[in-house]
Amino acid sequence: MRVSFVGEHFDDYDEMQKMAEATAVVSHNHPEGIKGAVVTATCIWMAKNGKSKQEIYDYVIEQYPKADYEYSIEYSLDEIRPRYKWNESCQGSVPAAMRCFYESDDYKSFLRNVFSLECDSDTFGAIAGGVAEEFYGGFGEIDVESFLKKYLTPKLYEILIA
Repeated sequence: MRVSFVGEHFDDYDEMQKMAEATAVVSHNHPEGIKGAVVTATCIWMAKNGKSKQEIYDYVIEQYPKADYEYSIEYSLDEIRPRYKWNESCQGSVPAAMRCFYESDDYKSFLRNVFSLECDSDTFGAIAGGVAEEFYGGFGEIDVESFLKKYLTPKLYEILIA
């Protein structure tokens, strides 16, 4: 989800919402795709602005109620795991990714939750990883700088931190 930066960057709620929609229209020109981008950015914005995990959960339920969505955040990961099938749609990935955040205690447990599903893990990480990072105030005990230096070439590392 290319929209993740929007929830972190914009302070004004209405401006964030408009920009989230604008980032999705060019590649996800479908109501559910646009909705997924807006929900993702909004959850990141909520975490950045001190909203509780319950408030984020309640917002996602409003957007993806159990009655209408197969992988609603209302289903626990234990309920989702046996039946989850790779689903590239926003309605099949956003609420399940947010459930991975909801059932986490820190950034590392969020990642474990993502890897516990047979999903597009980089997409799930992009969707709810921004929420987890904002909510938990970073990556916890993960030494991000060392990790990046280990796996990126010096040129890519320089571009990233510039």
